[in-house]
Amino acid sequence: MELFVGLDFPAAVSQELKRVQRALRVFDPSGAYEPKENFHLTLHYIGDVASPDALTERLLKVNRKPFELTLHELGMFDIVGGNVVWVNVRAEPRLHDLHQRISGILAELSTGKKQYSFDPHISIAYECRANISDVFSSCTVAAVTFAVSRFYLYEVSDLPEGMRFRKLNDFELKG
Repeated sequence: MELFVGLDFPAAVSQELKRVQRALRVFDPSGAYEPKENFHLTLHYIGDVASPDALTERLLKVNRKPFELTLHELGMFDIVGGNVVWVNVRAEPRLHDLHQRISGILAELSTGKKQYSFDPHISIAYECRANISDVFSSCTVAAVTFAVSRFYLYEVSDLPEGMRFRKLNDFELKG
């Protein structure tokens, strides 16, 4: 099974991301816009594992305090075969600390793909026109602040309608 660890969002965040997608769709209706049920912020991509049991046991022991994140701005990066349009969050040391703790667990278990840099973002569209970034200045992102009190272990499913992400486990932040 293909797995990753990530954050989910409250309705206000999903609504803002959908609003930004609608604004972008005016400029590029041909892009592949992520469905709202797929919105997440990846803390660490793991890849294929036979069983999530050992990982789940270790993730239950993550001891970090809840924190807040705030949506920030649109951006884009190129990938093989296209691009990804995303919304990032304002810098928050506790988010990076949580990422580092999860990365450490994965390293101890010799699980997970090597992650080169951690640039926290929420992917909202793929395969957009190369010049879509020209309209980013007219598609502002509202600074929605939200609490992060849990993180999740997700399973990736490749369905006829596209990739879908299902929560396997949730882990409460407390500390």
